[in-house]
Amino acid sequence: CPYLMMKVIGLISGGKDSLFNLLKCVSEGHDIVAVANLYPPPGRDELDSFMYQTVGHEAVECIAKALELPLYRHMIVGKAERLGKTYVFKANDEVEDLLDLLRKARLHVEFEGVAAGAILSDYQRSRVESVCSRLGLQCLAYLWQRDQSELMREMVSAGMDAIVIKTAAFGLDPEKHLGKTIKSLCPHFSKLNDEFGFHVCGEGGEYETLVTDCPLFKHKMVIDNSELVMHSNDAFAPVAYLKISAAHLEEKPQLVSDDVELILSHLRPQQDFLFIETKETTLDMTRSCTSRTLRIHFDSTPHMFASPRSRVSQQWAWLCGVTHSETLDVAIPVETKASDALRNLTDQLLALSLRPAHVVLVYLYVRCLADFQTINACYKTLFDINPPARVCVEVGLQENQALVIDCLLCRDISEEGASSLREGLVEKKAMHVQSISHWAPANIGPYSQAVQLGSTVCVAGQIALIPGSMTLLSGGIESQARLSLRHTSRILAAHSAETGRMTLQHVVQGVCYVTRQEYSVVAQTQWQESSDRSGDDHLQGHRATDAVMTYVTVSGLPREALIEWHVIAYSQLDRFEGGSDVVSFDSCVVHLRWLFNKESSVGCLRLTLDLKEELSGSLLKAEKLLDLLVECSRDVLSGHGSWDGIVHSTLFYSASLCCSACPSQVQNCLETAFRNADLSIPAVAVVPVVGFDSLFTAAVLTYSVQDTIVGDVVGMAS
Repeated sequence: CPYLMMKVIGLISGGKDSLFNLLKCVSEGHDIVAVANLYPPPGRDELDSFMYQTVGHEAVECIAKALELPLYRHMIVGKAERLGKTYVFKANDEVEDLLDLLRKARLHVEFEGVAAGAILSDYQRSRVESVCSRLGLQCLAYLWQRDQSELMREMVSAGMDAIVIKTAAFGLDPEKHLGKTIKSLCPHFSKLNDEFGFHVCGEGGEYETLVTDCPLFKHKMVIDNSELVMHSNDAFAPVAYLKISAAHLEEKPQLVSDDVELILSHLRPQQDFLFIETKETTLDMTRSCTSRTLRIHFDSTPHMFASPRSRVSQQWAWLCGVTHSETLDVAIPVETKASDALRNLTDQLLALSLRPAHVVLVYLYVRCLADFQTINACYKTLFDINPPARVCVEVGLQENQALVIDCLLCRDISEEGASSLREGLVEKKAMHVQSISHWAPANIGPYSQAVQLGSTVCVAGQIALIPGSMTLLSGGIESQARLSLRHTSRILAAHSAETGRMTLQHVVQGVCYVTRQEYSVVAQTQWQESSDRSGDDHLQGHRATDAVMTYVTVSGLPREALIEWHVIAYSQLDRFEGGSDVVSFDSCVVHLRWLFNKESSVGCLRLTLDLKEELSGSLLKAEKLLDLLVECSRDVLSGHGSWDGIVHSTLFYSASLCCSACPSQVQNCLETAFRNADLSIPAVAVVPVVGFDSLFTAAVLTYSVQDTIVGDVVGMAS
């Protein structure tokens, strides 16, 4: 793995967060080769920067000597020109000073990683990531999204000696608290947190610190002289800092290797990836031979590829079935096919008067995951900052078909951080965390962990990668199901932190992809248990198990994972009502499950087509079965708004039960069923899969009902 045992340069301000993150880097096996610092211009100690801590800059050289590491410094000459959460290059911005600093350091020392002490600041993290991306470096931010009270206790117990050198919050008295250790102030910080929501680690700018000793220091720093400077004498929250005028190093007892290893072992977040694996669940396969004698026959003339389909509503659009030319045979390189498919996608977008920035969510279906790196290299050229969320799975495409792309778009979109939103536009908020941490897997590739439009959050597919190493969790399906679902939960919580914390209970619909049919049983159990671990009182009894989830067996998942979760959540879930039904016919049973918001005609519907076992040996007509599915769909949806709100449907079908029908056959048959029912045809996506959680399930049809975006309210997407 390229993210293990890297040579790392540490960005340090002298404060506790940057230095504790260095300690975390060492605990993860990385080699700290140097430290780097940005300092203010002469005569200025405090820049009030959202990006850099400058108070205490006088002691940074002393800290580097205590670490016995080379120090590289650069003066801050730029200003904060870009104020949005997302950073785009602009000359003379203070972020460019960081770029210059790291370029300077690379002339003298080799490193692959950059350590940054960000905890909650998207502003700071995204800017460090931007610089790292441009320089081909990897950001390491092991404190990212940590619980601050827990993190503070960990810092103190690990031997981080730090004093407060700046106060800037109600409840902090410069005369009383400046110069005090964080250990002595922990009870006071906790009290302020309980009373006023004070950030225990100072993430709200409440205070700044200076580290005088830590396990990485070879010497202890002693402050000889300091001066209290009143920066702003506010009556309620005075801002003041200590200006360090003299400090020296003292010898300290050297920790033996066993002591250091003990400290580092306590820092390794074993709870992040060690799960108790129970006996692996197996499915009774004795009935599978009977089910395999059932077949569904398609009469329509076969074509190799399904045709691209699109459907546009007032503010949403779906584009399905985009692929490369059928004339590109098996011998044509995958890179050529991927490039051709992406050109076709761009052309289709232009035909809809849209561009890649309008894409919110991408489903990338590939024939062979061994080709993924080649496809991904082409894919990333299409998107810049704030890329869409993405789901990638291996499915049964035709022999000469390398990939198929389906995507959800918002027609009236404004990029995050825009200075103003024109009436009718909705802000696209993407979470694209590229830093290695212990929070959730970094999305180093061209896709975001989640994209939010109003009240809707689309979460990218999550597999069981260990966040700190980006390696797949070893063990069985239960461990992978729990870890990947925890990633999903953490992404929802972090992405909605500013507007109200979302949990798995806010999920309206999703797809769980597994690589063996019997894994669906474990996945469903884990999903049910998740509702008990993500309680939210205001949801009035709604549980995560109320979500419309589809469990699909596919031939492969990224990194040879056993399971991948993809969900879409809605923050105003208290407005939703769900239901279910079972309709029996001569040849099949249709199971229906839905969840709708009556106020805005937003929702989703899933229909599962199960063949009757007693029909063993029969050859069933596909046209008749799909007519039944569409009729059942119409009956339910007619009671929950206009059919015109249906802009998209996905038909997952069992390739074996459907006699290996080509996607074009299935697509034509389903669209004929819509016409037979006198219904407008949504953008139809057809996906050939290995199977489902039941051996007798031939197909699962899902719909998304999408309304217009009103203010901060966004219609649901599937």
